[in-house]
This record gives sequence, structure tokens and C-alpha cells, in this order.
Amino acid sequence: MRPTFARVLDDLGRRLAELRRVRDWTQAEAAEKASMSETDYRAIEHGRRAITLRTAFHLAETLGVPLRALFDAPVSREPRKPGRPSTAR
Repeated sequence: MRPTFARVLDDLGRRLAELRRVRDWTQAEAAEKASMSETDYRAIEHGRRAITLRTAFHLAETLGVPLRALFDAPVSREPRKPGRPSTAR
């Protein structure tokens, strides 16, 4: 099956979230470390914003992973749950 652009964006966002969670960062922390607004970062994670190669490179650098790691398949494609996750860390 050939991926659609929307699917690629969704997978990229899910993968970005996985890499962020491994580091135990909030979206706000990841956005700050990447020098971008939390709103922009959140939109990328939720697959609602396309990014440039420059931004992908910068995000990979911020997360300390090779660029290609952002494009690995996400572990889960479960439907996203609305609302905020629990604050227990």
C-alpha cells in the first residue's frame, strides 16, 4: 500500500512523540529545546503541520537521533485520545 501525504505526516508526528516520551519531555520542553513555539510543535506531533527538511533535521538534532529515525514507523497507530495525558510522571 502506497502511503498518503496525510499518513506520512501522522506517522512522523507519532514517531516524534515516541522519541520525546523516551526522553521524558513534555511537549513544552521539547518545543523549548527545539526553539519553536509549543503550538507549532504540538501541530507537528498531531500530524497537522507539514515541516521542511531543515525543521526535520533540527528536530532530529534536538532529540539526538539520526534524521532517518524520524521516519521509522511508529510503534502504535492507535487513535489519539483527546485531552491532556495524566500529569503523573
